[in-house]
Amino acid sequence: MAKKTITKLVMWLVVLAGTAIVLKSVTGLVPSKLGFPFLLLIAFTLAASSRINIKIPKFKSNVSISDIFVFLAMLLFGWEAAVILGLIETTFSSLRIARKPLIIAFNSAAFVCSTTLSAMAVQAGYGPVDQLIAKGDLETIFLATSAMALVQFIANSGIVATVGALRAGQLVWATWRQHYVWTWVSYSAGAAAATLIALLTSTAGFYSFFALAPIIWIVYLTYSTYLKNRESAITQAEQSARHLVELKESEERFHSAFDYAPIGMALVGVDGKWLQVNKSLGEIVGYSEEELIGTRFQAITHPEDLDPFLHEVVKVIEGQAQTSQIEK
Repeated sequence: MAKKTITKLVMWLVVLAGTAIVLKSVTGLVPSKLGFPFLLLIAFTLAASSRINIKIPKFKSNVSISDIFVFLAMLLFGWEAAVILGLIETTFSSLRIARKPLIIAFNSAAFVCSTTLSAMAVQAGYGPVDQLIAKGDLETIFLATSAMALVQFIANSGIVATVGALRAGQLVWATWRQHYVWTWVSYSAGAAAATLIALLTSTAGFYSFFALAPIIWIVYLTYSTYLKNRESAITQAEQSARHLVELKESEERFHSAFDYAPIGMALVGVDGKWLQVNKSLGEIVGYSEEELIGTRFQAITHPEDLDPFLHEVVKVIEGQAQTSQIEK
């Protein structure tokens, strides 16, 4: 009960923070700066990105490739526009995979918070985000967009992993490392694609952003293929772990049956050396396990029985017989 309460409290705190950021963004928007191109970007985002959600293997969470569009909005129209686009996209996407209002609000707020943090990080080091492309300094653009992707990745995956860990009763670090660390592929690819499109629009005009379609498709195919391979690797690892557990349990059952068997039992090498001896056999032959280990069964076999016994052993070793029984 306490776990559920704490999880909801954290989710509500994120929602409140996201709501405050959205209100700040709305008041900071300059409609004349957006115009029809921004509306077209929203439509393109909802038509493409919101319909491409990828299930995280073995975990109740999804990721999308909306980062491309949000990063593009940030570079072209400013962080306020990116926040609004992120809010619209994540809400639309969440409605497709969730039904609880709190989960939908949390998903949207988490994305809004991480987008704002990434914009603040870039602005602190490189100036206004929407002026990066105009500067034309490719080195600065590369460093700034890399920082933008990194902060967005850490913030968004960290927030979602925290709630996921609380819900599952796991450590946040373990949940993040297992289920979210690899989503860096999506953020880095999204920032690179958005930067490429932003540079293209600065020279060829905004509508050249339609060239984004094949890039999105390539990113999606690469990402989904990577996830399929990861899911397959996770499944194989789980099967191997189960096999090891079953093997250990089988060995434990064997040793229990071997050690406490009422009849004499032993494991013997092909050279006749005692490898393992149970207590019953030691009592039958009159030697302790310590005395037998390291010696050979030939040492306690009567000379008249040795040749026929060895003959039977050779037959078993060479595959001429599966079993052999001799009375001595």
